[in-house]
Amino acid sequence: MGFIKYIPFGRTRYADLTTTTRPEVQLWQELVMLRHLKRPVGISANKASAAWIDQAKTYFLDACGSDWRTAGLLYYYSFLNLSKAYLAAKRVVTASMMKSTSVYHGLSAEPQSPTRIIDFEIKVHPPLHGGKRNLFSTLCERLTRSPWPHNGTITVRASDVLPYCTDISAELYKFYSLKKSIIIAQSLVRDGQNTLWFEINVPDHAVPVIQSHIPKRGTTAVNYNSMNQQDCSDWLLAFNRTRQSLGGTTFIRTTAHPYNSNNRQNIFDLVDKDAAQCYSKHALALPVPPEYEEWQFVPRVSLAGKTINWHPLLSDYLFAFVLSTILRYHPHLLPNDTEASFTAEAWCNQSAVTVLRYFLMEVTTPSVRIACS
Repeated sequence: MGFIKYIPFGRTRYADLTTTTRPEVQLWQELVMLRHLKRPVGISANKASAAWIDQAKTYFLDACGSDWRTAGLLYYYSFLNLSKAYLAAKRVVTASMMKSTSVYHGLSAEPQSPTRIIDFEIKVHPPLHGGKRNLFSTLCERLTRSPWPHNGTITVRASDVLPYCTDISAELYKFYSLKKSIIIAQSLVRDGQNTLWFEINVPDHAVPVIQSHIPKRGTTAVNYNSMNQQDCSDWLLAFNRTRQSLGGTTFIRTTAHPYNSNNRQNIFDLVDKDAAQCYSKHALALPVPPEYEEWQFVPRVSLAGKTINWHPLLSDYLFAFVLSTILRYHPHLLPNDTEASFTAEAWCNQSAVTVLRYFLMEVTTPSVRIACS
């Protein structure tokens, strides 16, 4: 018996760094440094994105030192500028087009007075409309590597996407009974009796969600009580876990493929293909170096009656837009000492740096993650 620690990210590599400075300072140091590096590591040729990076940094650092009632607005403008830099860097939108009047942020909100902040509604415009480019849905297409499913403008309620904001999941559940959507998983390629298969471990309650997203043929779910001694030993050894920690969890396996001494590498490649087919559209690295090599399973989100692959950065981006709109036009919706104001302040204090981490992961090769010592 044996195992290989294996995460279904394809061939993505990660450079994990440790810093003793504040995370936002080090994150911006890494982002700004990209402007001075050559391709393919650099963010863009000829420093085309420099102005947007610099402006994003100014907004972000000002937000860090501001009251949350100002910070929410500044964070949104920072993310907007980072999106422009990112899309220009990936050649999704040319730098010259970004500088023109044909690019819009792609979000709007009608005057409204919901009783709960999670009921605030946002209008999202399609990537291309009337010859104009809309940034948010374009950003969504790039991050998820899947097409935006709507041809016209749709209405999205904050509660549709907030379950993906993991940093405020406790507040969302306590105040609004919104359960977090993202599932934390660990995974191995297992080797037993001359067979190889891919296997993930998740909480029992997450199994129906995952099974609804992956191909049903060729996968099996085995709960902890059905695991044999060798199964448990591999997982305990791989991740330094305790037997008690495996209770209440399930192991989801792909097809077990037999091999011999002559074709083991070919069979491993087949197992790699199985894992990718099941999980690559939903597997996402954590934005900080994980202690025990966990990763995120990100379920699809339903927007205006259609499901779409998702990225948690997009949820935080939309909530930043919600805050910027409320703080500019409807501050009465955030009275002090309420669930809404507490949630908004918690987001500013916890989530904004996570968005910055995701942007850094997306624009760097290999993807850079920062840990604080």
